[in-house]
This record gives sequence, structure tokens and C-alpha cells, in this order.
Amino acid sequence: MPNEPQVGLLPLHHRKLIFWTLVCLFLGVLPLAILYTSGYRFVESDDGQRVLATTGGAYIAVQNPAVELYVNGVIPQDRRPFSSAFYVQGYDEGVYNFHTQGEGLETWVKNIAIYPQIVTQAASFNLPKVPQVRVITPWQTSAGEAVVMVRSTTTRPFSFASTSNAIIATTSRATTTLAVSDEYTLFATRFASTSAEWAAVKAGKLQIVEPEERFQFVPVPRIATTTLVLATSTKEWNNTKLYEDNGEVYARWIGGEKDIPYYYCLTFESPATTSYKYGEHVYAALAAQYASSSDARMAGFAGERLCRSDIRIDRKWQEVIWFDFLPNRSDLVLMLLEDGLYVVEIDDRSWQNVQLLYPGTDLVVLLDAGRVMVKDGEYILEVFTDLIQ
Repeated sequence: MPNEPQVGLLPLHHRKLIFWTLVCLFLGVLPLAILYTSGYRFVESDDGQRVLATTGGAYIAVQNPAVELYVNGVIPQDRRPFSSAFYVQGYDEGVYNFHTQGEGLETWVKNIAIYPQIVTQAASFNLPKVPQVRVITPWQTSAGEAVVMVRSTTTRPFSFASTSNAIIATTSRATTTLAVSDEYTLFATRFASTSAEWAAVKAGKLQIVEPEERFQFVPVPRIATTTLVLATSTKEWNNTKLYEDNGEVYARWIGGEKDIPYYYCLTFESPATTSYKYGEHVYAALAAQYASSSDARMAGFAGERLCRSDIRIDRKWQEVIWFDFLPNRSDLVLMLLEDGLYVVEIDDRSWQNVQLLYPGTDLVVLLDAGRVMVKDGEYILEVFTDLIQ
């Protein structure tokens, strides 16, 4: 019988050659890997030469994985898509325009400052352009279909929205063959109580307690920790507090300074540079918080990390009727204004994105176990923040 082939050990000099070759490769690649992960790239200088320079990146969290990320209007080639974020790198220091968009979704846009060897964070959100709702009516068929009573057969109820449930439109007012919706009865009772509370607030029966002085001087890099007097309109979740002051709504971080969200803080350079990169409103808030509006005084903070304690929420110059956090998001605010229910981001670097969730006047809103419920006239709706599949 033929003998089984035997595999012998490599000669000692071969093993030494392989070992030292791998060591040399490791020592050669390691510095390059460190430089690369630190943001160093070979870039073309003004005179056409390839030079080693420091670059930065950005990490953009996304609400919907179906959206695409654009930087200065172009899809970046060197991007790493994750299930809920995009990571881009290799950008020179400067201000770049980021936006996320997808079919049937609103566009989120923000100018973001990129710094060398730093990954800048931001979180986008893209609500449906057409409201996505589930209609709850007083009456329903035996099959559970919502019944909407209309004046004319040509009337299409909720034509401005996309509904997740079947709706039967009828001109008949007969209800003998219909069933009462227990869900509608439950929510109608809750909305009646909510409407009464809102009416009392508007009539001045429930006074809004204004908070203590909003901007406090705090040694760098600490933030204000003054406790606010809770008001009837104050909301608190995940170490963030929403409160009303003279018709404006503010967000305040009340957690530890080490955990403060990135959009409250920035590396201060100069008054002019800060205003250019983040907006005049951001510089004004910093100047007010750090006890001086003097440009010369603020210039002394160059290179320091400054954090604001409060951020004002954009109300589109309308009266704020109601506000709360978007369920499961401490960085997005639900705000009921005169012409509809909006979602506004707290992050005000450059500006705050404001997107319409549901249009209408005289709406009443309540949150139920993470669901956004709206009463629009005689109808009650569950409003979704994602496209109905």
C-alpha cells in the first residue's frame, strides 16, 4: 500500500524569514493605520502637490434606513452606511451642507462644521410628505372597517392623507347595522378631558409658572444646574426638560455635564467664526449664558468647549398650543401650532429643521403608549411618523 504523504516542518530559516516579514509588514502598516484613523489623508495643495493633512468626518444618524445622504449636493463615495446612520470621512476643515432625502419623505438639511481629527455628530429625521394615519370613527362595520358619514358620494374622506385601515364612506345616517367602536369611545373620553385642560390653560385658570433666570454664568465647561419650578406645561424625559417661557418653548439639559448631548456644545473659536458656522442665534445664546455680550470678552474663550444650558425651539412665529417629546426621541419635539402638528429638532446648529406631521386647525393631541393620537373634528386618528407599508 502506498504510504500516506507526510508534511514536514518548514526549515528554520524559512520560518524566520516568514516571521520577520510579517513583523516588518505590521510595523510598516501600523503607523499608516494610526494616521488614517486619526484623520490624516494625502490631499492636493494649492500648488498641486500631494501633502499629508488632517481631515475630519461626520456621523449622521437617520430615522429611516431608506433615505440617502448627500454632502454639498453629492452622494459621498467614501461613506459607510449602517442600519441607522451614515459615516463619512476625509473632509477638510470647513462648513458642509448635509441633507438626507428619500421617496415620499421630507428632506432634512443642515450645515455642519467639520474639524480635523474630529467626528461631528448630527441626527436627521424625515417625516412622510403625505400624512400617514389610522382613522378611528364612532361606528364600524361587523368586519371592523371604519365608517365615515359624508354628505355626498363624491366626497373622499381624508383625501389629503394615506390611511392604514379600510374606510367605508356612506351618506346614510342609519346605524342599526353598525357597531359602536369601543376604541373610539375610550379615546373620546380621554380627549374630552385633555380639551378641558387646554381650555383652562388658555382661559388663565392654570397659570404657567415661569422658570428662574434662563441663562446662568457657569465656569467652563460646566453647564447650569439650577432647578426649574415645574409648570403645568413642563415636560421631562431622558434628562431633557421642555418648558414654556413667555410664549417660547425651550429645551434644557438637566443631566450630568459629561452626558450632555453634542448639540448643546461647541468648540468656541471667535464671535465671527462661531456666528458663521453655527448661526447668530447660537453665538447670542453663548454670549448671554457666559455673562457678556462683548465680542472682546467672548474672544477670550477661543479654543474652549462651551455648552449652553437652554435651546429655544422654533415655533414658526405661531402660537404654541401644546408641546411634548416625540415618542422615544429626546432630541425631537412635537409642537401643536395654529395650522398643524409639527416635529422640530432641538439641534439648532445653523437652524432647526421643522417638518409638518399633520395639518389642521383646532386639533387636540395626546400621546398613548408611544403613539401620537390626534382628534380632528369628530374623527380620532393615530398619526404615524413613518411611511405606511
